[in-house]
Amino acid sequence: MHQFITQNIWGKNWGSNQASLRVFMATLRKKLEPNEDSPEYIQTHIGVGYRMVQVDESHTRTACQTK
Repeated sequence: MHQFITQNIWGKNWGSNQASLRVFMATLRKKLEPNEDSPEYIQTHIGVGYRMVQVDESHTRTACQTK
């Protein structure tokens, strides 16, 4: 999954640099999440990858659909 994400974001020459992806996701969480220790918008699913969660105005959370 890491390779899929890195190649689709940074291109095929990037490879599968898991450490860089984790740093990028941590930086993104710092910018988006009100509380880094309890992420609301970006979930990590071990062995699967990452999932963005949509929060509507009533604060109801639903997972974003991917193709």
